[in-house]
Amino acid sequence: MPCSASPLAAGLDYDGAALRWRASPAAGGLAEHGMRGQTCSQAALSTACLMLARNAATAATLRALAQPDCLETFAVQFEDWRWGKRAVWTPDVAVRQPFSEASLQAAAADGRERLLDNLLTPDAHRYAPESRFGRAQRTLSKRRPRVVALTRDDWAASQYRVHQPLADLHGAGLIETPQVARVRQMRAPGLLDVAALDADAVVFHHCFDDASLQLLDDLAKRTSCARVIVVDDLLTAVPEYNPMRANVFADIEQRLQRALAACTCLVVTSAGLAQAYGGLAKRVVVIENALPQAPWSSLARKLPHAAPARRLRVGWAGAQQHSGDLELLDHLLRTFTSVQWVFLGMAPAAARDTDAEIHAMVPFADYPARLAQLDLDLALAPLLDNPFNRCKSALKLIEFGALGIPVIASDVAPYQNAPVHRVDNTPQAWSSALDALLRDAALRAECALTLQQWAWSRHRLIDRRAAWLDALGLAGTA
Repeated sequence: MPCSASPLAAGLDYDGAALRWRASPAAGGLAEHGMRGQTCSQAALSTACLMLARNAATAATLRALAQPDCLETFAVQFEDWRWGKRAVWTPDVAVRQPFSEASLQAAAADGRERLLDNLLTPDAHRYAPESRFGRAQRTLSKRRPRVVALTRDDWAASQYRVHQPLADLHGAGLIETPQVARVRQMRAPGLLDVAALDADAVVFHHCFDDASLQLLDDLAKRTSCARVIVVDDLLTAVPEYNPMRANVFADIEQRLQRALAACTCLVVTSAGLAQAYGGLAKRVVVIENALPQAPWSSLARKLPHAAPARRLRVGWAGAQQHSGDLELLDHLLRTFTSVQWVFLGMAPAAARDTDAEIHAMVPFADYPARLAQLDLDLALAPLLDNPFNRCKSALKLIEFGALGIPVIASDVAPYQNAPVHRVDNTPQAWSSALDALLRDAALRAECALTLQQWAWSRHRLIDRRAAWLDALGLAGTA
């Protein structure tokens, strides 16, 4: 058999999700790779190029050596972990062997399954490499259910759909401290990371990368824990004006199908999303967005709110995905010049030609207070009528309502069950509604009070606990 064009990878590195050959750089090129003198601890070693101490030659080792390049070395490595030894690969040795890249990859795929068989035994957590979440919880007795979550980051979507609901369950003593991996900041955890925690449920929020999907498949195949997919956007129909479109996988439809087929429950934030994706999952649950009492309740305006002597402050707040929606306000900015326009996060193009206040978005922890500090007398919630927006939630109205700010909103699906002043998306309709509310302080006060009562009576996070426990498969543990 001819030799491979590249040196044989002497080590197998298992990160919990994938088993990969660690390629030896070409001879003489080690310095360029920044690897001179480095050694790396491995999950397993190939017997094609293996050296071990005589006193480490266990029966399992000898059986492995009798079969060239046999991946039984995984079992050898597992035995060695019991005695605190390490399998080490060094870049200071490069050899060529008669194996093609394809044969190596096939061997790695087969070996991954056998390695998992070894490492998922009841006492394997004592010997396996350190978990992505550390060793701390491995030796602690489990007093409450454990939840692991994969989400993108710490911004609003992740906070409302993952961090805050799980923190609320933990604060109520219903689950242990949730372990959250932010996949935009770190590599997704693998099966061994989750198994080391003895997790009862794993939550995936918009995590459809290869590593997350591999974890989902592994969990479905090898564990009985709940696998919950959380979706809050119509990812298969992101508008062209939305910058999030550039970050959506080109094959997102196939990825969604794979994920939803492997999950135990799909959690969505609107009926529109349930209709769009519910048919792909075994079970779908709608859990609407909600707010924690702190800090929102302390920031709420006391109502009725007296009409101010200053110019009325009218505005909008949100992330950078709403340029198309904000175009609906251009006409208003040019027409209503007597008000003080205020924007947080982004602003319509027409705002550049006015004296509008334009404030940069702040970290999520500071957002509720910053929104209250805008001191708005009236908020606007424009939303184009398209498939993506029809599947959104009423979160913006909930935020404004909790603070006691009246709202004029587009008459589209997410806003049609909220007590706000709804309008068609025409310049005339928006102008008429804005003029009416600017002229009538009593009407503004009435709208603010009604919306605030709606927000706090129907959208408190503590009222979502039962729904979240049910989705996580923990309903009987409370």
